[in-house]
Amino acid sequence: MSEVLQFWQPKGIEILSAPYPSSLILESVFKSRNEFELVISDFKQNKIKLTYNKLSSADFTVWSFIFDTEDARIDLTNIGIEAPEDYNKHIPKFFKVKNSKLLAQYEGNHVFEKALDKVEVHMYITLNEIITVVSEHEPVIVRIE
Repeated sequence: MSEVLQFWQPKGIEILSAPYPSSLILESVFKSRNEFELVISDFKQNKIKLTYNKLSSADFTVWSFIFDTEDARIDLTNIGIEAPEDYNKHIPKFFKVKNSKLLAQYEGNHVFEKALDKVEVHMYITLNEIITVVSEHEPVIVRIE
């Protein structure tokens, strides 16, 4: 099966004024044993913090995260895109990667394999970066004043 980028607009991102990924700025990335955090802003200085802070079945908050530059991912131009009918064109979008090739590395691993059906691959595309996160949980999203 081919990978597909599915539009994802989780509650909390609507404060960003950025209808296109190129209007978003990755401010920071933080990783500790108990959390993985992204801070993303728009050109109007609105900011959100996305925090993965629930432990997975393997005792990690995220299984994997990958940092890429926007220029490095020319493969994304060939991936299918799904936009739900209720998609709001006026707020930003992130993506869930369906049929992600990243999950193949966990097959056969007794620690991870039993939770593969719960795992999602989230992709955050900003002006210059692409962050891909593999996790059993969606992030908590809060506005930063």
